[in-house]
Amino acid sequence: MVQSFNSLGIRWFHKHAPQVLRGQLSSALTRTNPENPFLARFCVQFLLTNLICRPDFISYKLADAGNPSVWLNHYLYRIPMAVWTLRNQKAYKTARNKYDMYIFEGFSVK
Repeated sequence: MVQSFNSLGIRWFHKHAPQVLRGQLSSALTRTNPENPFLARFCVQFLLTNLICRPDFISYKLADAGNPSVWLNHYLYRIPMAVWTLRNQKAYKTARNKYDMYIFEGFSVK
């Protein structure tokens, strides 16, 4: 399994290694990463590249997952949703009924 912010990398795996599960990693990129071109950040933030890169799942930052394009992609493509990074029990409780997969850091689920 691979996941990346780079949609072209996801596309490469779709084309050359289709047996590898691919995840489109994203968040509110237009507010961060000024070293990358704005248009590229905008397209990945709003998952506009998913039509060509064909990820197997979307992995979106929990704090930014209210983005309507996340849910539109989830329902249009019937694609599983992962959420990152859950760092405490409260974040897990917020995520567990809305998302299919979770990425944790530094705590145990009870």
